[in-house]
Amino acid sequence: MFEENTATGGSRQVTTDRPTPVGLQFGRDRTVAARPGEGSLDSSVVPTCVATTHDGVGDETHPLGANTRPTDSSNRVQIEIPSESATENGRSDCVRSIVSSFIDAEAIPPNAGVVYAASTRSDDYASILEPMLEDHGSGQLLRVFPSSFCGSIPAVGDALEALSELYMTVELGSTALDVCVYRRGERVVPFSTMSVSGTPFARRTGSEGTHTGPGRRNRLMWGGRAPLMEYISDVVASIANEFLPQLARQSITLYKQVLDRPIVCAGTMAAIPGLRGALQEALGTELRRDVSLIVPGHPETAGARGAQRIAARLIEMNHC
Repeated sequence: MFEENTATGGSRQVTTDRPTPVGLQFGRDRTVAARPGEGSLDSSVVPTCVATTHDGVGDETHPLGANTRPTDSSNRVQIEIPSESATENGRSDCVRSIVSSFIDAEAIPPNAGVVYAASTRSDDYASILEPMLEDHGSGQLLRVFPSSFCGSIPAVGDALEALSELYMTVELGSTALDVCVYRRGERVVPFSTMSVSGTPFARRTGSEGTHTGPGRRNRLMWGGRAPLMEYISDVVASIANEFLPQLARQSITLYKQVLDRPIVCAGTMAAIPGLRGALQEALGTELRRDVSLIVPGHPETAGARGAQRIAARLIEMNHC
């Protein structure tokens, strides 16, 4: 699964200094960077949007949450959020601004080796990230992996045990549901639908947008039990009626194996208190069998943290 030269364009220049392993994930709601800190892993999170301040002299652009907040005393603050099709209709400039501003604000090391946890659907950032890293002198993109795989890595083990395991993942994103089986790191029967998302759930429970910070997660759970169960019902229906039949048609043996093992549940919505238990019960009832769901600690940053572990392994392999 790992290769010696993993950059997507050209040969990678090997330096005498070992690169710093960094995991990146640009999501619809949040952007996350994970990198080594002093004795631990540092995860930085900012909302995926750009704030442009106008003070009458010039404009300054940076990611909201890094240097500017809506309460700043600037004359005017303009907030830009990319659409799902950000490479169309002139939206690519906004995406580049987000990538550029995030790199500058988070000070990714110049000699970084980056692994990007990308959406399983069309990803506006993947084609932009590599040249942006090089232009900013912030290292090089090593590989791109599915965010559902990267997000499952911290749940499966303390290192990269996921590369030798067989398991099913359910990524509960704020804008889509992704279900997949991973066999020794290889994707098998990927399934994705935007008809099941956390956005309507968040709106019905009165949150502004889909960002789920600690306080907001509690409001979503305790202030919206009925919408939460409706969301879970939609997730269960997609898994039971769409994904699993598709998996069974491809391999009934694989179907039985993954249901006998813990299912990894990650993504933005997995951070809601109580969701894991409610989803486990509902899915087990629908399938008429016991199922086990596991959730990584801090699932909203798990994708970047899993990508960082892959980056560390790739760098180790290339510097042995």
